Amino acid sequence: MSFKPGGGTGAGIDPFIRNKQVVFMGDSTFFHSGSAAISNSLKNGQDITYVILDNKTTAMTGHQPTPGIGVDILRRPTVAQDIEQIVRGLGSDADLGVTRIDPSERGRYKKLIESTPWSAAKSVPVTSATVASRSCSPINESELDPGLTTAGQRTA
Repeated sequence: MSFKPGGGTGAGIDPFIRNKQVVFMGDSTFFHSGSAAISNSLKNGQDITYVILDNKTTAMTGHQPTPGIGVDILRRPTVAQDIEQIVRGLGSDADLGVTRIDPSERGRYKKLIESTPWSAAKSVPVTSATVASRSCSPINESELDPGLTTAGQRTA
């Protein structure tokens, strides 16, 4: 098994290796280019598990809101895009397994991350995604979008 940063790297190297891959990407990367990588992995039957770290912020560049919350950069109301729904929309249930989990539930999260890549027979390539949804600790997301809980779920 190999661990790769970002979807493009994992999808690009997959045709040349035989081991299962686990690719980690943040939610901002998912909205920028990761959904295209997952789509290509499905199209090409690649054996990759994507772990999308959904913290509702672009932490590496100053904590700007992502498309996953219901406000824009000026805190005006806008549509909140749901990563899990977007990923599910890329393929059929037979093509793609998608799981959402709160990574602060460390035991369940560890078990899921360890078991997901091996959930199908080794001879069958499987593209899967895990959405690890938890707000970034310096950000109180209720300030950005009062309709969200700390696990990134809608309250209403």
